[in-house]
Amino acid sequence: MRVYRCYDFKVGRIKVAGCKDCPAKNVKRYQSGGVFSSGYVCPLLKQTRKVQDGTGEWREIQVNPNIKEEMANDGIRFDCPLPVWEE
Repeated sequence: MRVYRCYDFKVGRIKVAGCKDCPAKNVKRYQSGGVFSSGYVCPLLKQTRKVQDGTGEWREIQVNPNIKEEMANDGIRFDCPLPVWEE
């Protein structure tokens, strides 16, 4: 049995089957090892990472997690904040 999530708008709500169908997803550009690329991220989730700035000091930043794998497998992230669809 498939579990659906509920995305609320100001005028209604829709049933979301997976990250691929979610209207909240965004495309972000990022740099990984000197190479720039883009990918889908979930703006509803935040992760904290430690990065080293130009002065050599470490600081914590918040980033949105990549949902590439969930979109390829037609699934939902385990920590999705959207409520479960109640029928």
